[in-house]
Amino acid sequence: MIVAHKIQLLPNNVQSSFFSQACGVARHTWNWAYREWERQSRNRNPIIIDNYGDVVGYEKRKPVDDNGALIPPVSGLALKKEFLALIDDQWPWMRIVPSHIYHQPFADLQSAWNRCYKGLAEKPVKKHKGKAKDSFYLANTCLTIEGRHVKISKLGQVRMREDLRFSGKVMSARISRTAGQWSISVAIEVPDVVPVHNQPTVAVGVDMGVNTMAALSTGEMRANPKALSKNEKKLKRLQRKLSRQLEAAKAKAGIPEEKPIPRGTRLEFSGRMQDTKLKIQRVHQRIGSIRSNAQHQLSSELTKRFGIVAIEDLNVKGMTASAKGDAANPGKNVAQKSGLNRGMMDVGFGELRRQLDYKAKRTGTQLAVINRWFPSSKTCSVCGVVQEYMPLNIREWRCPSCGAQHDRDVNAAKNIKRIGVIQLQEPQIQKEVKRVGKLNPIRKRVSA
Repeated sequence: MIVAHKIQLLPNNVQSSFFSQACGVARHTWNWAYREWERQSRNRNPIIIDNYGDVVGYEKRKPVDDNGALIPPVSGLALKKEFLALIDDQWPWMRIVPSHIYHQPFADLQSAWNRCYKGLAEKPVKKHKGKAKDSFYLANTCLTIEGRHVKISKLGQVRMREDLRFSGKVMSARISRTAGQWSISVAIEVPDVVPVHNQPTVAVGVDMGVNTMAALSTGEMRANPKALSKNEKKLKRLQRKLSRQLEAAKAKAGIPEEKPIPRGTRLEFSGRMQDTKLKIQRVHQRIGSIRSNAQHQLSSELTKRFGIVAIEDLNVKGMTASAKGDAANPGKNVAQKSGLNRGMMDVGFGELRRQLDYKAKRTGTQLAVINRWFPSSKTCSVCGVVQEYMPLNIREWRCPSCGAQHDRDVNAAKNIKRIGVIQLQEPQIQKEVKRVGKLNPIRKRVSA
């Protein structure tokens, strides 16, 4: 089993410069391979393009040149051989970094095109300096990790913020830069162990929300850190400042304020503008770090405490759809819906589910995902009566049938837990249905 551990690096100025050069080498190699792939693809014409200009697959024919010889297919390996034959003559400066840095982009490009042809991803694009994420690949033959130091070939030892949390064979690593900070993501091979949970029968239902990140069926609440809303004021101030500096750069270049920047125009950015951009990046990084930390803490706690975790199959894309509408059918409460969408995106429902999925496999926890159309909030967890109408502003309610007082989110979590456990016990339930006839899981739960 392969696990990854991302650790912040603490390089000095010389090491930071080396990392920047390595990122430039990887970016240059990718762009060369991308241009060659497109050129050779046009000559060979192996791609089928639809009426909208999208790549949909390969042509089912064998292309030949003017002499009738078969044209070999475009591949990352073939491009790498061409590149290595030219590197000493055209780009000798690339030899200052380990060779894996300019070898890996060809494999990455091959994988990207394969995913594109299968319809799993968009078409790969060129990497522009300052826009694409700076990163490069290191094989295990050119790095050694000892304590809080990583030794890199042609560079030396670089300090890390912490030790590796996993013990095993280091397979590879990727060094990247985000908001001016360098980090290393290490892939480690660990032994495959069949996980066994210490409390396999203890179950919990989780109702994810906006104000409260998660409400548990035990009655516990996990607060939402609201990273975006807490840093939104600072972010807007910096973005306004950057906008003013951009307009000043346009005026210096002779571009009218109301007109867009012509394509291919390079503006002369000031040092203050570069500092502002870096500050904005660091605010975004802080927001992402706060959100990720809360998600990891919650998912780790749930998978370690409980043997069964039940959640809803939320349609995040549909939930966060815009309410603007169109000219013929304008939307209602657009501002309120926009704020709700920001709140839901700030929680990160999809990422939380992803973390629960892989951590459950690691700890032996069973993850039950119930149907998104189940009315968990409107159903009484005591008697099973479903309310006809319950707007979002109602946070507490009393069941008209049995008189039970409910917190909206905790009640939903209890229902999610019950249905999740029933789903995992489906074979036994089916046998019971055959024996006694039609079974209402809610009513059966009450009678039991």
